[in-house]
Amino acid sequence: DITKEKCGWFGDRTPLVLGAKNDKQSLKRLKQKCHLGLPPHLRCAVWISSVARAANPQLPVTETDAYGTIGNKKSIESKWEFALNAVFPNPADRDDAVAPDLGLTQEVLNQLIHNDYPIPEDGANQLTLVLCALQQVVGIEYSPTIPDIATLLLTHMPASYAYATIREMINDTSQFIPVSQKEYYSWCKSYEFYVQKQSSAHYKVMESCGALKPEGLDPIFKRFFTSMLKRKDVLHFMDIYL
Repeated sequence: DITKEKCGWFGDRTPLVLGAKNDKQSLKRLKQKCHLGLPPHLRCAVWISSVARAANPQLPVTETDAYGTIGNKKSIESKWEFALNAVFPNPADRDDAVAPDLGLTQEVLNQLIHNDYPIPEDGANQLTLVLCALQQVVGIEYSPTIPDIATLLLTHMPASYAYATIREMINDTSQFIPVSQKEYYSWCKSYEFYVQKQSSAHYKVMESCGALKPEGLDPIFKRFFTSMLKRKDVLHFMDIYL
């Protein structure tokens, strides 16, 4: 059973499920669906519960899977309201907030909002609030991948769920995203080493054209493939990634 909830920027979505089976066969089937591409109306529930499970291996599966169910909705929304009130004690200030770029640069962030997607005004405001909360409540100063990931999340879930999902991703940065310049360059170096180990031929080609330098890896590690792939392909990659 699915319940409808106003979600994201494009009208009604069905982001939350009333329950899910946790037996091995059901989980295997879910994994196969993710690799094929999730139905848009299931992405909110599956994305957030998958992230919660990966970031909290010490918790029972039934507890992490509950993130994607109706039962957890009030908890997620109350934590989001707490974050908003901490950043903006005066709610009127939310409309005039400026989005932090988190290392992406304001120029690229503006391009993301106005050209790459493009994002409607209400969506841009929700993105701004999520980024402000992540910077000022969670304490993220540098994580250039987050603006694109937050934007993709917001196309399939409300701001409260996007914030909760990224907050869980930050709990396990080795699994999902780098949250400092040092981690970012470590990811780039690790990727270079991985390519070299897997295929010397590919390594030589990529190394010769500068594709393995940090700036050459920006489309992957800073822009989450959004400057390289079509939107539907990026969303499919997100299904697998999360």
